[in-house]
Amino acid sequence: MSRSVTDRRLEAYLQTFERLALQPRDQWRGFFTPRSESMNFGLRFQLAFPCYAVAAIAHVLPATHERGLAIMAALIDRMLDPLAWRYWARATGSGDPVGRANIQYSGHLGHMIGLYKLLGGDDRYDQSLHFTHDDQHVSYTYSEIAAALHEQMRANRYHGVDCEPGNTYVSCTDHALWSNVLHDRIYGTNFATANEQWLAFLDRRLTFRGPRVIGRGAVSAIYLTKLNFAAPLGLNFMDAWSLAFLAPIAPAWTHRNADRLWPRLRWTEPGVAYLPSARIWTEMEGSDSAVNTGFAHLLAVELGDHQRAAALLSYAERRLQPVEQDGARLLLGGLAAPYTTALFALGEAGGLGQVLNA
Repeated sequence: MSRSVTDRRLEAYLQTFERLALQPRDQWRGFFTPRSESMNFGLRFQLAFPCYAVAAIAHVLPATHERGLAIMAALIDRMLDPLAWRYWARATGSGDPVGRANIQYSGHLGHMIGLYKLLGGDDRYDQSLHFTHDDQHVSYTYSEIAAALHEQMRANRYHGVDCEPGNTYVSCTDHALWSNVLHDRIYGTNFATANEQWLAFLDRRLTFRGPRVIGRGAVSAIYLTKLNFAAPLGLNFMDAWSLAFLAPIAPAWTHRNADRLWPRLRWTEPGVAYLPSARIWTEMEGSDSAVNTGFAHLLAVELGDHQRAAALLSYAERRLQPVEQDGARLLLGGLAAPYTTALFALGEAGGLGQVLNA
């Protein structure tokens, strides 16, 4: 694909995310409504991954820089809406989605704001951001969000942060690592020292080794933090997500363990591949083949694996119903179009590693 064609596609992706983000704040047209916000297709993921894609696009297309920052800010502002985090209040009764656990939200929030600041965004998130549920009210600045993540990583014996009370996932923890690195880059802190402790625990306890067997890929699907128990099974979704966002931060670990994911690709024909999702997992809205393949595409891009990246993108072109209309581009195949579209847009833009290393 020529550079001019790629640039046009990236601009079309940007138009898609702009329409989603900048519609009136009380409207959510174009977002997928999951059966449960607590599952893996909740609004927080449909906001976070487009934000990462916009950051990469703004980086590689300098003419879109200011426009990209405006879109990112709108996505972050929507992330602060109770619609994106009230699942936590319903599950725990807590009106504080940041201070303890819930890295599935707070990790992304720190990652999103960090990218916005790194790319030259203004200081709006250095002001207090307010969270209110019933009669509970808390507020955090960006630095306080980043510090809350860092402090939990240092305090917890496994050096991560719970997603739900009593368990965590490698994929979710990726974004706390990104939050630490980005805050250090912006403010000169040393939050990322906690990353090495988590990565050592990941390598020691949560990474599969030995013969490849059914149900074991790269990492344990879930770690029960109170029981100190890593589930002896993996999932394509968790593996691809975990590897894709660790690649720029822990490249040596990622290169070693990506070879445990690639044999799971299914080739529909020469040059066309996808990463499947089990039917029951899709029915539970835990993952689908569209997002799995999007994460795998991003991983291949971050690792410089051009052949696999092209094969996975070819699958999106042939099977995920790409629609280009009024200057926008959306992948309609799969459960959540904003989520799937964002993953492929991020991959086509070259990933986040280039943004971090600029």
